[in-house]
Amino acid sequence: MKVIDLRPDSKLLKSNFDGYKLSLDAIPILRLENINKPHKVKLTSSEYSLSHSMLFQLHNHLIPDPWLANTAYYIDNTLSVQRIQYDTQSGRLKPAQVVYKFTNNQEQTEGSYNAEIKFLTEKYALLSNGTGILQIIDTGDRQKIDEWKRIDSLEPIDKSFILQDVRFKIEKGEKIIHCLLLHIDQFDGKFYNIIDWITLKEESSTKKWKSTARRTVQGKGSLYYLSLDVHCTSLIYSSNHEYKYTFDSVNEVVQDVEMESDKTKQTADTESSFQWSQKGEDITINFSQIPDAMKDDYHVKCHQSHVEVKCGDEFLLNSDLFAEIDVDLTTWTLENDFLQLNLIKKSPELIWPYLIPGGPAEVLSSTEKSNQLLSSQPVPDLNAQMEECDFGEDGHENDEYFIEQLDATTHKAHHKIFLASNHPLFSRTLRPGFPKAIAVRNDVDCCLWLQHQITSEDEWTLKHEGTLNAFGYVQASKRDRKYMMCSPDMSLAVISESTRHLFIYRDSYSTAGGLRKRTGPQLLIGQQKLVALDGTNGEILGISVENDAVLLLTENAVLCLQLAEEE
Repeated sequence: MKVIDLRPDSKLLKSNFDGYKLSLDAIPILRLENINKPHKVKLTSSEYSLSHSMLFQLHNHLIPDPWLANTAYYIDNTLSVQRIQYDTQSGRLKPAQVVYKFTNNQEQTEGSYNAEIKFLTEKYALLSNGTGILQIIDTGDRQKIDEWKRIDSLEPIDKSFILQDVRFKIEKGEKIIHCLLLHIDQFDGKFYNIIDWITLKEESSTKKWKSTARRTVQGKGSLYYLSLDVHCTSLIYSSNHEYKYTFDSVNEVVQDVEMESDKTKQTADTESSFQWSQKGEDITINFSQIPDAMKDDYHVKCHQSHVEVKCGDEFLLNSDLFAEIDVDLTTWTLENDFLQLNLIKKSPELIWPYLIPGGPAEVLSSTEKSNQLLSSQPVPDLNAQMEECDFGEDGHENDEYFIEQLDATTHKAHHKIFLASNHPLFSRTLRPGFPKAIAVRNDVDCCLWLQHQITSEDEWTLKHEGTLNAFGYVQASKRDRKYMMCSPDMSLAVISESTRHLFIYRDSYSTAGGLRKRTGPQLLIGQQKLVALDGTNGEILGISVENDAVLLLTENAVLCLQLAEEE
C-alpha cells in the first residue's frame, strides 16, 4: 500500500487573501409555491446510529443535472420525478414539471431508504425507489422537457438500499453500468455500512439488463465520501474506520488464514521483539537482547516498503512498512548484544502513524507526547494562537480520518491518504461523467481534489482542481450547518442551515475590490452574504449551487437565489 501526501498546487492558493467582507445588498429570491411535498423517509426507533442520522438527515433531496446547468430534480411524495429549472435569459423560475413516475412500487416500510436519481450520461439515468428496486431510464434529450421512459427494472439485492454512485461504460461494444448501493445492517449489537458494488450488463439479443457481478464491502465507520474510480477498477471511500471486502462473485475473497488468533500471536511476539521511534526522516528500531551464541547469526534485508530481520531461524521482523524508505541509506549496528536498525524515509515530511500493520506503537518521550497533538493539527499562522475549530469537531478530536482506494481484483488497499482529525467537508460533481470531487480542509482553506487516472494502467492519485479561500475556517464556526456546496466553477461556496439561514461566500475580487496596504502588497477580499428565509418555507431539504444561482428545495416551496443580479 502506498501512502499519498496531498500537496496543494501553489498556483491555486491565494496567500494574500484577507477574508470576506459582508455585503448588505439584497439577493432577489424567486419562489415556486404549491409544489408536491418532497419524498422523505423518517427514521424509526430501531434506526438510531450515527450512520443512520448522517444518511437520512443530511440527505440532499435536490439532484442537480451535471449535463444541464441551472436544472435540478426532486422526487415528491407520490414518487414522481419533478423537474426544476431556472431560465437565465428570462430571469424566471419555470413551473415544476413531472417527467417520470415510479411504477411497480413496494410499500414504504421500516428499513426503507430515500429514493434517489443518478445520471449516467446526457441521455440515461438510474433510479432507486428506496425499497430495493432499481430502474434504468431513457431520459431522451433533457434540454427538451420530454417524459422519461423506463428501459428495465431490477432487484439487484434482497435488501432495501440507497443509490450512492454510478458509472456507465462501453467495453468491447457492450453497455455496462457499475453502481454502488448502500444499506445499514446490525450485527452483534453494532451497526455496519454495507456497500454492494453491482455490475449490470445489457444482453445484445433481448436488450434486457442483468446483474453479472456483485462485490460487497463492509465497515462500521462513518462514510464521508464513496465513489468508484474513473475506470471502475477500485472503490474509493473516506472514513475513520477501515472497510474490507467480504464477498466477490468474480474473484473469491481470500480470508487471511493467519486468522485472528495467529495474527494476535504474531503481534504479541512482534511487540516483545522490538521498539521503534521516529525523528524527522530517521526511524530507529531497537531489538531485544540477542543471545551470545546467535549474535553473529543474523540477516537484514530491506526493500522499498518491506523489511526482514532474521536471527538464526527466527524472524524478529518480517512485514510491510507503513511507507517507502531509502534502501541505500539503511544501516544497522550490533552493540552490547543489542541490534539497532536505522531507516531513512523517502518522504521526510511524512509522520508515520505506525511502523507495520498491527505492530507496536511508537515509543515517545514525555516532551514528544505533550507536543504530539499540537504538531499534527493545522495552524493557519505560526504566530497565531490555535482555536477550537483547529482541533476537529466536538467529540471527534481524536478520530483519524483517511481516504482509501480498495482494489476490486486484489481486495486490498493500494493507496491511502491520511487527513488527521478533519474529515472531508463535502463532495460535488465538477465534470459530467467523472467521479465527484472531494473537498478537504487545508490549513484555513478548502481544497477540491479530483481523481486523476488517465488510463487504467496509470497510478491512481488525486489532483488539486481549485480552492475555496478561507472556507475551511469559516465553515468550522457554523455549528448549525446542514449542507455545504460550491458552484461548478468553484467561484462561490454556500453553507445552509436547516431552516432559515444561508451563508454565501464569493471570491468576488472585482466586486469587493482589492485593498492595498500603505506598505505591502495588495490584499484580496472576498464577499460574504447572509440570506434569511421566511419561516413559512419549512425545513430545507435540498440544495443545488450553480454559477449564477442557488436552487433550494424546502418542505413547502422551491426557491431560487439570483446571484448574477448582484454583479
